[in-house]
Amino acid sequence: MTFRPARAAAISGLALAGTLVPALLPAVSAGAGAAAVVFADGFEAGNLTSWTTVASATAQKQYVRTGTWAAQVASTGAPAYLRKKLATASPSLQLNTAANVVSQGSTVANLMTVKTATGTPVLGLFRTAKGVLAARNYVTATTTQSTTTVTKGSWHSFGLAVQVGNPGRVDVVMNGQTVTALSGARTLGTTSLGQVELGDTARSRTFKIAFDDVAVSGSDTQPPTTARGVVAMVPPAADKVTVAWVPASDNVAVAGYDVYRDGVLVGATDQHPVVVDSTVRPGAAHDYTVVTRDTAGNSSPPSAPAHADVPSVPAPEEPLGARVPDMGVVIHATWPYYTDADRRALLDNAVDLGLDWVRIAASWARIQPRQPTETDPGYALTGYVATLDSTVEMARARGLDVHLMLNATPNWANGGKGPKVLPTDPADYARVAQWAAGRYQGAVTSWEVYNEPNLAEQTVATPSEYTRLLCAAYPALHSGDPATTVVSAGTAGNDWQFIDAMYVAGARGCFDVLATHPYQSYALPPEYPAQDAKRWWTDNIRLVRNVMVTHGDEAVPVWFTEYGWSTHDNFAGIANIDIGVTPEEQATYLVDMI
Repeated sequence: MTFRPARAAAISGLALAGTLVPALLPAVSAGAGAAAVVFADGFEAGNLTSWTTVASATAQKQYVRTGTWAAQVASTGAPAYLRKKLATASPSLQLNTAANVVSQGSTVANLMTVKTATGTPVLGLFRTAKGVLAARNYVTATTTQSTTTVTKGSWHSFGLAVQVGNPGRVDVVMNGQTVTALSGARTLGTTSLGQVELGDTARSRTFKIAFDDVAVSGSDTQPPTTARGVVAMVPPAADKVTVAWVPASDNVAVAGYDVYRDGVLVGATDQHPVVVDSTVRPGAAHDYTVVTRDTAGNSSPPSAPAHADVPSVPAPEEPLGARVPDMGVVIHATWPYYTDADRRALLDNAVDLGLDWVRIAASWARIQPRQPTETDPGYALTGYVATLDSTVEMARARGLDVHLMLNATPNWANGGKGPKVLPTDPADYARVAQWAAGRYQGAVTSWEVYNEPNLAEQTVATPSEYTRLLCAAYPALHSGDPATTVVSAGTAGNDWQFIDAMYVAGARGCFDVLATHPYQSYALPPEYPAQDAKRWWTDNIRLVRNVMVTHGDEAVPVWFTEYGWSTHDNFAGIANIDIGVTPEEQATYLVDMI
């Protein structure tokens, strides 16, 4: 094994670089089976959920190497450790981390251990009672001690590279320097390595150790899965073919995709599963396949082909202006860090874009933070309500229609369960809704009752619970402003099953407009066809409409009160839900959606 600096990588929100953590990567080619980061944690999520087993360990901010958070294991005689079981066992592993021995009793304290996939220890590093770094070979039951001191109360970077087989080898680096006494050929058995552990599983030891910037690398020979759902879409202009597919997966991370037309490479992309072939000619017929690549250079078999027939003559297009609906934008203008100048700028941008309306969240918890009494209605008239007043006035002065989404339950209304939980008594919401609709009569054109009740991250509710609230709010909002439009909470995705359950619970007649948030899965183009009946396909708005027709609500319109694509760079290991697009793709998809 030889040492070389790690390439910067963004894994699980952690940026790793050789200047922060010494890398222990074997000198291998960039082809299949190359070393790859298989696990990393900088603890910036503020939790330890990415670890398989946690004992007497916490995420904390007191002892930190980089960023805001680090981990800590602390023991007064019980096991204290973090353990990660890796997705795939490997004959070689490289564990890189930073450690700070805050305190240690009169016994040794284990720092890190590499184990087999079943948990049998192979090689570990520990700090002796005298404060020097030592290694334990569990296969041969031998201990080797160095002269390298691990001072308490200071951060040290460690690298431990272990390779089983014949010959086996160990390499140890501390603070960028090879620890010669602990490095070299070793007898380590032939069982592949599949677990890493920070801390100590032994009892009767006292210590407190902080860890930060963890990265584990291993050889990766497993190819990614094959892309599925490959579709080749030809627009009416017949000037290109858009190839799109459902993202593949990998035991480590997908690096990107190659797209072939009739067996010839015509495009490549990162994690965004879309390639546009602009080199087609009218009248041509082509078959497209997709090959997935992972971060170690492994490739999947080609996908099933997707056929595209390019018309000889472009189809006539209906003028866009004849069918453009009213368009708006969601702005978070009432969030506390916005200034009036920020609000004016946002609204001016909306006008410059030619938009018709703005959707603004109105927090019930901030409108009415105090439980109403006979002498105090509980409204924050000089604080949040004044900000909301000003924002509505700014929008109306610019000719924009205002759509307010009233959500966020105050603690007094649900027993202190937080803003995402519906009120215990829907009448409490109805009263504030009536008051707000009356206050903004003629200025706010429509009201949305909460947000995404089918997604617990936004609103915690069953269909029947939400329907009970909606049906209490509907007459109250119309009482406050008879001319207003009441909109049901936009569901996260086209959740036709949740909406059907609302109808079963009696929601018909409790809204003037039904709303959804028909985000497209995997940041695909809006015309990509649904692959199943799940909610995260734009095309499944048809299933929502079928539900409405079934329940006799075919005359009720549907609004999309959230929709869009995020513009940002992608990286290996990015979650499918977080895939971004370019600004150009964002603009194209929005027009195509319309």
